[in-house]
Amino acid sequence: MFFILSTTLSIVSLALTFSASSSRLKRFFLLLILINLIILGCYAFLDSLSGNGINDAVIYHLYFGITGFGVDDYVIPIFIFLLYIVFCFLFIYFSQTHTIQFTGRFNLLKKTIPIFITLSLVLNPFFQNIYELYFKNYSTNFDNKSSNQNFLIQPKDYLFAEKKKNIIYLYLEQFERTYFDESIFPGLTPNLKRLEKEAITFTNISSPKSTNWTISGMVASQCGIPLLVPDYRGNSMSGMDQFLPLANCLGDILTQNGYFLNYVGGSNLEFAGKGQFYSSHGFEVVEGLEELINRKSEKSYLSPWGLFDDTLYKIIEKRYLRLDEDNRLFGIFSLTLDTHHPNGYMSEFCKDLVYRDGKNLILNSVHCADMMAGRFVDSLKSNAAFDNTILVISSDHLALKNSANTMLNMGDRKNLFLIFDQTLSPRVISKPGSMFDIAPTVLSAMGVHSEGLGLGRNLFFESSLSEQDLSIEKIIRVHKKDLLSLWSFPQINSGFEISLENRLINFDARKIKLPVLVLLNDSLEVEEMRFDFYFSNPLINEVKSINKSKNLIWIDRCGPILEFMQVKLALEEIQFCSYIFRKDNDQYLITDLQREVLDFTKINLFFK
Repeated sequence: MFFILSTTLSIVSLALTFSASSSRLKRFFLLLILINLIILGCYAFLDSLSGNGINDAVIYHLYFGITGFGVDDYVIPIFIFLLYIVFCFLFIYFSQTHTIQFTGRFNLLKKTIPIFITLSLVLNPFFQNIYELYFKNYSTNFDNKSSNQNFLIQPKDYLFAEKKKNIIYLYLEQFERTYFDESIFPGLTPNLKRLEKEAITFTNISSPKSTNWTISGMVASQCGIPLLVPDYRGNSMSGMDQFLPLANCLGDILTQNGYFLNYVGGSNLEFAGKGQFYSSHGFEVVEGLEELINRKSEKSYLSPWGLFDDTLYKIIEKRYLRLDEDNRLFGIFSLTLDTHHPNGYMSEFCKDLVYRDGKNLILNSVHCADMMAGRFVDSLKSNAAFDNTILVISSDHLALKNSANTMLNMGDRKNLFLIFDQTLSPRVISKPGSMFDIAPTVLSAMGVHSEGLGLGRNLFFESSLSEQDLSIEKIIRVHKKDLLSLWSFPQINSGFEISLENRLINFDARKIKLPVLVLLNDSLEVEEMRFDFYFSNPLINEVKSINKSKNLIWIDRCGPILEFMQVKLALEEIQFCSYIFRKDNDQYLITDLQREVLDFTKINLFFK
């Protein structure tokens, strides 16, 4: 609605601007209209990717980067977007050089041009979404009763049953439970619907804020928390060496109890920090496209996102049999890809399989994915090793904008969540739950005494926070500070060594990428780190915005630092420098890191 209104007002404003007599005023009006039209185009393009405009997933990927993104699917939208930008510039240029004189009542409309332009900007959905992200959703004004409640559970120890079980956790990409609805999708998922009769099936799992894209769905379902990143600004967490290192997640708990954990996925591990997440939380083997592709005899058999699912299932099955022979506790976590929006992909395993008339491509992919998942589950269940295995199948998140979007919105959209265990009686649990509740519920199925984890609750015995009078979104906002603190920054007094060759700072066992801006409190403790990657705000702008209000260490190429100091020197581009500032007396120190060493001793002496 806002998109249509803003577009209409921009077009009306443009038409009226043809009659503007003042060339300077006309250029100003046209500039505002051009800005609004381009931003509307950006919104439309990003909405085609996210399915929900400018949301937290879009902001997250802008700062974390899009390495591994399946760009092939979006060649046509990208081309159309670029063509649209060119058209806007050409049309605005034409409008500037041509004037149409209106007469009578139409001439009076010229006075309304500023009103129409202002309304078009105010109603632009891009700005509406930015307001929702930065101001409305993350305000923290609550009554004392709400703010004093502690909903976050982070137990350190879990009591496992005497006989522990292995676990296979299979995420089905965007394969939500809504596809099971026979009134909307008759005969679409016969295999999983057959198998769910042998499972514990949860039918009411929602996706709270900051859980509805792949890595956020994984964080929510394994750690019981939303994926929040500090301030969505220049401090992109892509420079961090660890992913939510202070969060207690399923991988951490299983590792502490003797499990050998594997993540096996067909896409690039760098995309959205997925590999970093698993490496930070107890997984000893973390393998994605680059690690697995060398084992394939046919490297050309790839989708835009990576391995086809029939290839991935073979790898998982072989891994399962091999680990079972090792006679040790293990876990295998994996993510399929074939049902990725907007149209999905068809593995050779399905060949000419189609759903109904075959015209809806994503439904063909879902139909194929159901067949492959069914075959995989049947194969596991026929193996004697499955007697000591728990199998979890869930969607990583609800489906994003795809060719079945209209049909999906006709149903009650919920995530898929199934638990298969030979020792547990099949049943249907329809009580409200969320992605946060999956980890503690899975632990309970494994025989662990588990009340909850993070914002998640054990759905076998507890009520989900989704049932609280205070909405789950408000609960997230109440705990925003606690949730952000789980990222944790390394401290300079734990060891501080700069490796220019590797573009890293070594903090004892932790490593941070350069360039970086380190903000320190008066006790020289690291309060925050900001990085300069992808679309983040350049660090020179960050330092300027701080305006001498913080102690800081800025390590970057010498060019930006010397530009900030307004010093002109001819240096090689790869030359690195450091700038240290002390707020209490405005002292600063600049170091050429090719010639001098910057370490904790030097930093400590400077701040004494």
